[in-house]
Amino acid sequence: MTLTQAQLTIIIDEWEGTVANFPMIVYQVPLGGGAMGALHCREISLAAPYGAGFSKNGHCRWQYKRSINGVVHRWGSHTIPFLLDPDRDINGYNCTASHLCHNPRCHNPLHLCWESLDDNKGRNWCPGPNGGCMHAVVCLRRGPLYGTGNTVVGPQQKGALFIA
Repeated sequence: MTLTQAQLTIIIDEWEGTVANFPMIVYQVPLGGGAMGALHCREISLAAPYGAGFSKNGHCRWQYKRSINGVVHRWGSHTIPFLLDPDRDINGYNCTASHLCHNPRCHNPLHLCWESLDDNKGRNWCPGPNGGCMHAVVCLRRGPLYGTGNTVVGPQQKGALFIA
């Protein structure tokens, strides 16, 4: 059953209403270039209850489900803000919700962007917004694998969208 734009808008509004009640956790994080900054993450709980419509479906993974006209619909919880996006893939590559804050528990929609899996994984090695981030949507902090001794390991993808 294909959902209408109006139904998808209601789902997004309900999701945002639930996420707005998640605790806001403020982190002081490296931005790159020696700078530090504050990130305001809306974190989902590690234990139930997670919030209306949310359930856990793996380590640091949640799903969001809604019943519409007797049919249950399920999505990855971080993909909800992008349900109305007409581009479900970019250049033939399936897209994913990418965490600009590198926090898998964060559901702040301002910390998410929709991009190819290669770009998403590449953020792990990013120098951050003050260190020269080259992503189309700039990272909010330095990647967790960026730095001395960590950059020698490449992403576990083909890397078709990267230039050496």
